[in-house]
Amino acid sequence: VEMRDFDSYLQACIALDSRVRAKKYVVRIDDERGTFIYDNKFHNIIEPYTIATVDKGGAFEVFGAATVCEYLKSGNFRKSVTYGNIAYSLSASRLGDVDSIPTANEIDDHIKENGIDLG
Repeated sequence: VEMRDFDSYLQACIALDSRVRAKKYVVRIDDERGTFIYDNKFHNIIEPYTIATVDKGGAFEVFGAATVCEYLKSGNFRKSVTYGNIAYSLSASRLGDVDSIPTANEIDDHIKENGIDLG
């Protein structure tokens, strides 16, 4: 399945689900369109949080780690992916890989300063 629009993201997740059993699927689309989520019932696109990109070197890893950490803390799928998108943007706005990793406090401060609703 070529992933190019909302319907094809859903088709890809359904096809993947027929081969790999998982409860949740996350497809990072791109910086402009955000992240597609699917949990066998609910599907949606979580909006990206764009900050001027400097270096995406470690941003994808930061996205994954932040998403999982928030999910383990809150148990809220949508909230955790939104949190991961914010962490991704903060990381991509900085140079380096390890040096670009935002702390939980930096992510929380960014959420508060920008009035972001995690949902």
